[in-house]
Amino acid sequence: MGLAIGMVVNRENEVLLLQRAHGKAMGHWSLPGGERAPGENFKQSVTRTVLEQTSVKMRSRWRYLRDKQLDVEVWRGRRRGGRAKVQGNDYIDAKYFRTDMLPHSDDLASSLDRRVIARWAKDNPDSRRVHYPHSKMGRAGFVLLVNDNQEVLLMRRKTGRRSGTWSLPGGAANTYARLVAATRLAEDQTGLEFDVDRRFYHNRHSAKVWLAHTNGSTLASRDGRWFPIDGLPDDDSLAFGLDVRTIEMWAGQNPGSRRVSVPPESKPTLNKYFTKPLAAAG
Repeated sequence: MGLAIGMVVNRENEVLLLQRAHGKAMGHWSLPGGERAPGENFKQSVTRTVLEQTSVKMRSRWRYLRDKQLDVEVWRGRRRGGRAKVQGNDYIDAKYFRTDMLPHSDDLASSLDRRVIARWAKDNPDSRRVHYPHSKMGRAGFVLLVNDNQEVLLMRRKTGRRSGTWSLPGGAANTYARLVAATRLAEDQTGLEFDVDRRFYHNRHSAKVWLAHTNGSTLASRDGRWFPIDGLPDDDSLAFGLDVRTIEMWAGQNPGSRRVSVPPESKPTLNKYFTKPLAAAG
């Protein structure tokens, strides 16, 4: 009967994607859509399936991609109503993606999703591709920790598919307020004492980042590293989109900043800031 896929673009030029809940593509992102019902054309099927899966009313306007061999059509259109939210059990999250924060190909569910997002990235010169977690982030809190030299502390990820890359200290809030979770987790992960200044960034996943400054305590984790303004990690060296956006904003606020490639490290980083293992911090 054919497969009808919807590419919903909002007023901010963001594309709506769904995160799959089952199968080999669990945690990956895909465009909404489904099989064409008897008596429907592709345009009608797109409008129906997008509404059923996301609660978003779509005005299908243009056929963006057609594959006769696979009997697939992708229609692009504007959101004309409804708030994006997951319907049913096939997906765990729904999110609009900015052109400068599009999912990396590794985070997309199918070859069709990769083709469409690659074309969308090409159609938008300011586009950028970054990694996203393969589970719903939900409520989370993180800390952008800065020392007296204006260096930023990042933690080297030890496990998972982004092992060896760098991310902000913090994590899932669960039953805690996000600020409470951010400060407690960052203290446990780094062994540092710090003072929170203000909220720095808030993304669509309900994750928040707070700017904080150390008060002279000593870093206790061998998996942490201080990065100077002129040596901030580039996009590929950072773990996820939240880290990318936060470091980008920090670089933009500091004249003389520079982004560099930081190769993954198989062994703990050692430098003048590290004095004792993480276990000593509890």
